[in-house]
Amino acid sequence: MSMLSIEECVRDSPHFRSKLHAHVQVVLEFEQLLSGFIRAVDELSRAGNSYANALGQFSSILKSFSIHFDRGVIKDAFLVFHDVIKKIQTNFNILQDQVKGSFLPELTKFSQNELRKVKDSRKIFDRTSDHLLSAVHKSANASRQKPIEAEEASRNFETARTKFSHQSVELAFQINLLAAKKQPFLLEHAISHLESQCYFYKVANGLLTDFRPNLAKYSMEMEPIQESMIESLKKMNNRKDVVNTFLEMERLSEDFHIDPRNPRFEGYLFKKKSKSAFKQWNRRYFTCGDFRLCYFKDTRKEIAVEDLKLCTVKLLEELDRRYCFEVVTPTKTLCLQAETERERTRWCEILQACFMSNLNSPTDKNSNPTETSFHIVRSKFRGQSQFTETLRAVHGNEICA
Repeated sequence: MSMLSIEECVRDSPHFRSKLHAHVQVVLEFEQLLSGFIRAVDELSRAGNSYANALGQFSSILKSFSIHFDRGVIKDAFLVFHDVIKKIQTNFNILQDQVKGSFLPELTKFSQNELRKVKDSRKIFDRTSDHLLSAVHKSANASRQKPIEAEEASRNFETARTKFSHQSVELAFQINLLAAKKQPFLLEHAISHLESQCYFYKVANGLLTDFRPNLAKYSMEMEPIQESMIESLKKMNNRKDVVNTFLEMERLSEDFHIDPRNPRFEGYLFKKKSKSAFKQWNRRYFTCGDFRLCYFKDTRKEIAVEDLKLCTVKLLEELDRRYCFEVVTPTKTLCLQAETERERTRWCEILQACFMSNLNSPTDKNSNPTETSFHIVRSKFRGQSQFTETLRAVHGNEICA
């Protein structure tokens, strides 16, 4: 599984949330496997008379690790370890107690420290995420009639957003750090553990002697993995600067390029629920592309406007809520609210570009321009009169239609 990207963390898109959930599940699965591994090693160090049974559990966990890791070297290494331990268990019933060394304490320390960091970071992430959502709603609900409260709500929103961005990157760093550390750590300590077994397995000396070249091979193959881990950690050292730079560039950026052939944009908007008796506003992640406006409800993708070429956009200054605008289509009106004035301006420019692309696009010489522009809408109505009434109902068309 690929590492979490810093840019994805800052953007906080549904794709990032889904990917973060998958990484957390992998961490929980690894925690269970590591706990079982520690218990197995502890049994081996406690009682020689139960050593044979403990080897069975130990070898099974090694096999589970080979399934857990997707890299070829790690996967092959743990499969070989599993086969060796299984042979020792099959051929010997009575073995000496394993001398306690650093293997079990290091595993316990790794479990208590590294996994704990991920858990604690995840708890803080959940709190800051809830705080950000609360601040977003308070900022959105702030009345323009109360400028002081509105300004304070905006400041709280920016503060909560900055804290969330930092904590999001911090959680991603801890998850990536654990993912980078666990493979070479477990392989290194597994090799060390199995090397120590050679001194105690007198009868199994022949098997372990034949196995030692494999240990050296995997030790060498582990070096590029460790180098890759160090390189990845170096890139993550400036994670806080990357977040600050990203937010500052977003705040100061004035250039906003729009591709007239296919205007694209995405981000969070508040959507007014028209069918609700209380006119609720729900925060949704909207995407504009291929002249279609869509939004995500949880993880489900819904289509808000099928064809943006047939719509117009209008600013709503008469509402008490700030940064509102509406998208008018021949069949319905969509009332939306941006989180900032800058984002509202960009959304309006994008939607207007979609409409203008329809006006600027060449039409067939033998076709009627009106039919070309509204053939999709007209197909939804049975009669000409119904189509005309719907077209005139669009804001502004009562003058020109």
